[in-house]
Amino acid sequence: MTLSGAAGQWRFMTLANEEIALSIGMNLDRLHQEVRQFQRALLVAAPFALLLIVAIGWVLGHVALRPVKVISATAAAVTADRLDRRIPATRADREFQQLIDLINDMLERLQRSFQQATRFSADAAHELKTPLAILQAHVERGLQRAADGSPEQRDWADQLEEVQRLRTILQK
Repeated sequence: MTLSGAAGQWRFMTLANEEIALSIGMNLDRLHQEVRQFQRALLVAAPFALLLIVAIGWVLGHVALRPVKVISATAAAVTADRLDRRIPATRADREFQQLIDLINDMLERLQRSFQQATRFSADAAHELKTPLAILQAHVERGLQRAADGSPEQRDWADQLEEVQRLRTILQK
């Protein structure tokens, strides 16, 4: 039971059995005062605690995502001319290290494939230059032998343009 009066607010409790009855009373003013002090302290400390939690979260997130930034920067630097770029080995977590190894292996395979394709293109271009030079000589000879303004001369001229276009493609 709670009673309020001039002496403040009191809470009473009675415990009894057949032989004895015990009544206890407590002044609640001190308890209410401590609760108000706790509320004020909580209102002051909560914003600081929240700022501290946000700052710690930001730092942890920044540290945790550092390998992702390294991977992104390296991937952005990879071009057809710079296929030799690799993601540097770091002290990253095992999962990130597996991803880094996987990407580096992929870049290695890509570089080898690109080099093979480049060599093949260079070899093919080299092998085609002689036959095209011979073909161009035959077409030019046919063009010289054709009568001026004849359909045959136009056909030879069209063929010569195509041969020259192919030679231009091979020179690139």
